[in-house]
Amino acid sequence: MKIFRKVAVALAVVFMCSGFMSITSHAGEYILFENPEGFGYYSYADMYPDLYQAYGYDKNKLWSHYVNNGFEEGRIAMVDRRSILTVENFDSARYATENPDVAAAVGTDPYALLMHYKNYGYLEGRQVYSTDVRIQGVLDTINVADNITNSSMSEMQKVLAIHDWMCYNLTYDYTYSKYSYLNAISEGTAVCQGYAELFDLFMHIVGIESKIVTGYGTNGLQSGLHAWNEVIIGGVTYAIDVTWDDMGEYGIPVRYNYFLITPQQMSADHWEDDYYVAYKYIYIHG
Repeated sequence: MKIFRKVAVALAVVFMCSGFMSITSHAGEYILFENPEGFGYYSYADMYPDLYQAYGYDKNKLWSHYVNNGFEEGRIAMVDRRSILTVENFDSARYATENPDVAAAVGTDPYALLMHYKNYGYLEGRQVYSTDVRIQGVLDTINVADNITNSSMSEMQKVLAIHDWMCYNLTYDYTYSKYSYLNAISEGTAVCQGYAELFDLFMHIVGIESKIVTGYGTNGLQSGLHAWNEVIIGGVTYAIDVTWDDMGEYGIPVRYNYFLITPQQMSADHWEDDYYVAYKYIYIHG
């Protein structure tokens, strides 16, 4: 079983979402997480004891293994707090202020505080923050995922919980100015691009193979470019469009017309293009 791969093209993509108005994709905010910046090396080592035994938590060695061997072996790369935080983006001052016992023990050196969190604070459930808004958006999304999913749930149950949370907590952006997962998680509103990015991020957090799909959608009267998702569960590919299942503005908080249907069923009114192609490194729109 292999993780979906895709690479962004340097194009200005126009998306048509629930309002059937053409809008231009914006670039630069979404980190997709199978790249060195976002690779969850802690979760990768924890998930595969043979790798932990061989490499410990050595980020570079684990990343090299994933790129050169792990992907072909069907191993999954996830997103986790310890991996995404670095000295450069860790809000060490806030960590010290909110945890005076830690500051008293290790001082206020940013690296020492970060290592405390990665070695102890994580297990103790201490809260962390980032000075980088992109990373803070990831941390906020991880917090939501922790609250609505757990290890006893099946993959389908996790997808359902995330789908429903997004439908109940997000609204479609009819100003057509909110494009990213950051808008979706921080402001509770986005166009289809933001919905698709946030859903994909959730999937990376809970360890479900996922990709963002771009293409065309139609309501029978109008058509335009659109974004949705595909996941792999139990070796089977399913399509899902959270944007079109979120009908809150029409008095329907959540529906399941586009929930884990086959790609063939999705193709009745969605057509995938080839903007995203298989490749070893994943970056979304630049």
